[in-house]
Amino acid sequence: MDASDLVLQIKTSIFEWKNIQPLISPLESFIKSATVSSNNEENKKCTDFQSIIVKETIDSNIFKEFPPCPFSTGKLIKRLLLILEDSKIEGHSSLYDYISKPDSFGSQKCYYKSYFDVDGKHIVSLVERRELICDGTTGLRTWQAGTFLAKWLIDNPWHLSKGQESSILELGSGVGYTGISLFKDTRFSPLHMMLTDHHSAVLDTLYQNVVANLFSNQNHCVNRKEQHEKNIELKFPLMFTLNEESRQRTLIIDELEWETFQAKDVA
Repeated sequence: MDASDLVLQIKTSIFEWKNIQPLISPLESFIKSATVSSNNEENKKCTDFQSIIVKETIDSNIFKEFPPCPFSTGKLIKRLLLILEDSKIEGHSSLYDYISKPDSFGSQKCYYKSYFDVDGKHIVSLVERRELICDGTTGLRTWQAGTFLAKWLIDNPWHLSKGQESSILELGSGVGYTGISLFKDTRFSPLHMMLTDHHSAVLDTLYQNVVANLFSNQNHCVNRKEQHEKNIELKFPLMFTLNEESRQRTLIIDELEWETFQAKDVA
């Protein structure tokens, strides 16, 4: 694994709250190859390598706008620094600064997971929970099936209409990975998108993720902090509009219990 691939894997692990364990062997191999010579040119590789990691992660705009889980991030960075120290490599000062912050292992319940494609391009950032089951539902985390479905649709675009009147309805949107990813993707840009779920906590999180990824500059959106401080209850359906040069696109979030749904419910 070359340096650029290794940086991308570390970046993905931090933003998606993954374990560094699968990267330890390639990381140790890279450090060994970079320090095989005692001259400054070879040693500079590790310094530059760390600088790129810092730039792509904790110093990036995505990290600041969509902060990942500090517990997972701090744990990964600590292990990274230990690996460097074991090889007599001085760690980057920004990495030490991060793990030394009092709030690095904060007590918040919700953080963002940011997802990237194979080239490192940002796809979407979602508020998620670390627990598999939370508030009586499994819908507060992105399911692997959702990421596979979005990738499959993007790799097989003929299954989605690209016409001016194209519409997509998603059942069981969860925190929104598939629906938001497709709505953002300029290769599809559906005219109408409806995201549905039935659990109140899931719908609340879905709303937050739609706003954060698509409509953060829209004045009509309820501010999440204001929503909780004033105990504002969201009323569904919620409609958002996105004005483009040639057309106006809409996204709707609605409450739908599809197991008991009947056509008369929308009559």
